[in-house]
Formats: sequence, structure tokens, C-alpha cells
Amino acid sequence: MTIRFAIVLSVADVIISALWTKPWQGQILMFIVFGILPVALGWSLVWILSARKK
Repeated sequence: MTIRFAIVLSVADVIISALWTKPWQGQILMFIVFGILPVALGWSLVWILSARKK
């Protein structure tokens, strides 16, 4: 259930960031910084910590 919630939050973060930064109007760098980068870093951290448990 925790992973499913994290996936939903990740998708919601990208969608909200896209609506807020409007990358289709030339704000692609802000979208990457506020939308894509936090999600990528978060999932990277989950991946690293899950390997530590095994």
C-alpha cells in the first residue's frame, strides 16, 4: 500500500508541476527542477534504501 501511495504522489507531483510551470510555454527548466527532479531523487532514494534491506 505504501508503494502505491508513493506512485500516486509521484504522478500527482508531475501533473501539478506541469500545470503550475506550464512547460509547453517555454518553462521546461522549471518543470524539470520542480516536477521531474524531486520524483527522480525520491525514487532513487527508495531504490537505494531497498537494496540496503536485502
